[in-house]
Amino acid sequence: MMKKLLVLIAGAALGLSSVAFAAGNTTTAPATAPTADTAAPAKADQAQKPMKKATHAKKKVVKKKAAAQKAQAAKKKVAKKKAATQKAQAAKKKVAKKKAATQKAQAAKKKVVKKKAATQKAQAAKKKVVKKKAATQKAQAAKKKVAKKKAATQKAQAAKKKVAKKKAATQKAQAAKKKVVKKKAATQKAQAAKKKVAKKKAATQKAQAAKKKVAKKKAATQKAQAAKKKVAKKKA
Repeated sequence: MMKKLLVLIAGAALGLSSVAFAAGNTTTAPATAPTADTAAPAKADQAQKPMKKATHAKKKVVKKKAAAQKAQAAKKKVAKKKAATQKAQAAKKKVAKKKAATQKAQAAKKKVVKKKAATQKAQAAKKKVVKKKAATQKAQAAKKKVAKKKAATQKAQAAKKKVAKKKAATQKAQAAKKKVVKKKAATQKAQAAKKKVAKKKAATQKAQAAKKKVAKKKAATQKAQAAKKKVAKKKA
């Protein structure tokens, strides 16, 4: 379509130039001298011919002018169409740019959302780690508490055992003391019995000595009586 219009425009231009050339020829061309026989008719023909030729040229010029105007209108139409096409393409490009910008913005938004999601995920993971760490620390603290309680229980048990041992030792010492006391009491009792026996023996011995003394006294008395009797007998 564009090529056809360009050809028409070129043709119109060429037509105008040829018409101008023809018009120039009609004004500048010298008239040929008529002969004697054909002077009147030729003169009449020659008078009409330039007029016809001028009219024809004028018509041709009008036609060419109309064609040129038509070509210019077509050219303007083409130019308008081209401008409209360029405008449409520019609008399309603008839309494409806008779409690209929108897509870019959406991509950036998605990137931000992804980054935000990643940040939130990282924060959640961090919180999870913190919670796990806190739970571990709590567990360790509980374990330490249990260990301390166990150590305290063991210490208390050790102290209890120590007290029990001390108590046992005290009871043993008391038992030994009681045994010593009993032994001492037995010894004292034995000594007392021994003393009693010794006293009894001494009393027996004293009694026996007294008895012997009495016996001796009796014997002396008997002896004295016998001597007295002997003296009496002798005296008699």
